[in-house]
Amino acid sequence: MWMPSMSELLLAQRRFAKGVIGGTAQAADLHMLDGDPARNRELLAVYRGNAVANASKALSLTYPVIEKIVGEEFFSGLCRAYWTESPSRSGDLNEYGEDFSAFLAAFPHARDMPYLADVAQVEWCVHHALHAADHVAVTLAQLGAEPAESIGQLRFGLQPVLALMQSQWPVATIWQQHRADYAHEINIDLNHAECIAVHRLGLRVEVAVLSDAELALWHQAQSGQPLATMLDTAFAIDESFDVQAALLRAFTREFVISLHA
Repeated sequence: MWMPSMSELLLAQRRFAKGVIGGTAQAADLHMLDGDPARNRELLAVYRGNAVANASKALSLTYPVIEKIVGEEFFSGLCRAYWTESPSRSGDLNEYGEDFSAFLAAFPHARDMPYLADVAQVEWCVHHALHAADHVAVTLAQLGAEPAESIGQLRFGLQPVLALMQSQWPVATIWQQHRADYAHEINIDLNHAECIAVHRLGLRVEVAVLSDAELALWHQAQSGQPLATMLDTAFAIDESFDVQAALLRAFTREFVISLHA
């Protein structure tokens, strides 16, 4: 029995993928399939439709706020265009859609909604955090138990999924007011920038608004800087920065999962 070589198999797989993704398969590209080429094209179209539907469902689950903002019909078109440009490369559809934000930023028909890309970035961070492993948070009592003379040299280990973001748009407000459980009137001032943190709190994911100084504080922590440097950076942005309040918020939100010198 004839068996294709690895190079022949790879070529056949690429031709099949090209036909599924772009719908451009010719009869010569389908020689590995039995039966009438015209019938095979019809079957390939069905296969393509199922693949697009599955990818669209995955994107809908990951980006429900984007879908709510643009509407189902427009979102469906976005999904088809995105799938053609960036088909799934993993057998796990939970991993699909990581670069959807970049796609939206370049998509010509979304130019009148320039905030969409940043909102999509928030949603991807939420999705990523939702599927992350559990963690054990450090408490303020543990921080308070550290020797006073060495506390400035402490480094904070943060949640691996903690995502810090600065946007020219009110992305946290947009995200919150377009969630399925939001029961109030939507009222968003687009002329308002926001700094945010996406983080796990127990089994749920939250999007918290931060001040510029808080964002800088936790960026320094993520880069491995000690508490003294973190505070210097925050105070350089805001001379009246409230350290106690910022730390209380962060530890309540379970940002910190380890302390080390």
